[in-house]
Amino acid sequence: MWGRGDLQPQPNSAYPTTYCGTRTGNGTLTYRPPPESITCVLNGAAGSNRAHQARDRLADLFAQHGAQARIVLAGSGDEVTALARQGIVENTDLVVAAGGDGTINGV
Repeated sequence: MWGRGDLQPQPNSAYPTTYCGTRTGNGTLTYRPPPESITCVLNGAAGSNRAHQARDRLADLFAQHGAQARIVLAGSGDEVTALARQGIVENTDLVVAAGGDGTINGV
């Protein structure tokens, strides 16, 4: 889980407004710093203007949380998977899917 939600930063946290946490089965929160680099694979097949608007909106949202995100537009299912793999090869901290079932499955 990354963002604001119900998580509270640890005391003396270096990340007072943006933080990561994972809730375990017993409800315990484990904190870690937010990812430094993010690759967001966006389904670009939904129409070029609409995809570009979504890319701009996602860039704004990531920036509001202090995240350095590279948002890439994919035109096909094969390209979705290739772009996700490229993010992994480039040591991206987090690869995110933005789209429907096909995009999520491809990532």
